[in-house]
Amino acid sequence: MDKLIEASKETRKKICAHFGVSKANVSQALKFQRNSTNAIAIRKMALENGATLYEKTTNQREALK
Repeated sequence: MDKLIEASKETRKKICAHFGVSKANVSQALKFQRNSTNAIAIRKMALENGATLYEKTTNQREALK
């Protein structure tokens, strides 16, 4: 099962500014396509700023609590 984090546009912009990275870099981190120290920090910041962690199942996305 794959995971993904959905964050608002404002949260993504805030993360880009904070870490000095591109929107593409943030997107890859939130889709768990990257697992660097920076990507982990990006995911943590997103979740701390109201983003939601989802786990993709067969045909659904379920919010993880």
